[in-house]
Order: sequence, then C-alpha cells, then structure tokens
Amino acid sequence: MIVVKKCSMSSTVCRRFDKLISRNVSIQIESDLHLKTKEESLNWLNYLTSSKELGALFIVNQFNDSKISNLRYSFEKLKSKIAAAPFICILSKAEHICAELKSIGFNALNISWDGLSTEPKNTETILASIDFLLQNSNTSESYSFICSKENNNTSK
Repeated sequence: MIVVKKCSMSSTVCRRFDKLISRNVSIQIESDLHLKTKEESLNWLNYLTSSKELGALFIVNQFNDSKISNLRYSFEKLKSKIAAAPFICILSKAEHICAELKSIGFNALNISWDGLSTEPKNTETILASIDFLLQNSNTSESYSFICSKENNNTSK
C-alpha cells in the first residue's frame, strides 16, 4: 500500500508501477486523509488489512510528523497482523520513527535525499534504488539511507 499526500505520477513512474503489477503485485494508493488521529489511523489500517495481507506500507513525500506517528502507532498495535510488512518512508520526515520501529523489530526503512545535490522534484529519482534497498532491508541493521545524484562530469 502506498500513502501519498498528493497523487500525481509521471508516465515513467506509472510504467514502473505497471511493471510491479505485471509481477502479480497488488498496489493500492491511498490518500493521507485518514491519518489525522491515532484511532482514525488504526481503524483505517485495520480496515485495509482485514480482507488482504499487507505486503508493505510506503509513505511518500509526507512531512506531517503527526500523521507518520499515527501510522507508527497503528503498525505497533496491529503487529500480529502485519509484522512482516516493511514500513518504508520515501522523501518523508520520518528518520526517528523508522529508528524506533527498527529498534523494536519492525522492518522499517527511511529513504531520503542528501540535500547537497539538487533535490529531486519527485520520487522517480529514488525509485531506482528502492529495489536494492527492499531486498536488503530485512538483513540490514540500518534504518536510514540517503540517496544522492552521482556527478560523472569530468573535465579534460
């Protein structure tokens, strides 16, 4: 499941999601409207997981600390139901929350942009790294990864 503040994707990002869907991965994109309180978040996540298994929760471009905290609370409360599901924050203000979840046994991952190079205008720039990070997030002790744009310009 992917939680977004605003849903607008480029054709390249849509193709990447189509590629996932072609591998029989079910993707559900949800608005962050149901994350105003802890109880509302818990009820929302409980409802979404009542009929199907949650493979992962992606929180994208979310800078409202209380909404991310509400999701963390929901994850902890529903641990028996979603213990194996990764909690992944992409370009969100969530490093401390991912650290807390990782410390109590959840597969939590915070992916951010380095700030020294130009910030990406959308998540497309980071999507290339996500496959690798997801495959290794369970075995990694790290909860936070910082991506940057490699500059290969060389002057002669």
